[in-house]
Amino acid sequence: MVVDGAAYPWSSAAYHLSGKEDKTVMADYLHDSAFSYREFFYEQERSGDIEAIREAAQQGKAWGQAVFLEGLAGKLGRVVVPRKRGRPKTEDK
Repeated sequence: MVVDGAAYPWSSAAYHLSGKEDKTVMADYLHDSAFSYREFFYEQERSGDIEAIREAAQQGKAWGQAVFLEGLAGKLGRVVVPRKRGRPKTEDK
């Protein structure tokens, strides 16, 4: 793709990094929070992040820090994190 994600024309990264108005970007959640998109965008990935992002994407769920996920779940009123695989364990009687 590109070396710097902000240079990719279909990415909202340039909008989030510069803060300039862009009518093609619909969500402005990141600018309404204390979240530092610039730090997040340029930080090195942590072990396991890529796999966790893939798992969330495959399930149509969100990925991020707990405070972000809790706020998102509250705003949407639904589960936004991937559930564990398999059947739920039953309680022994």
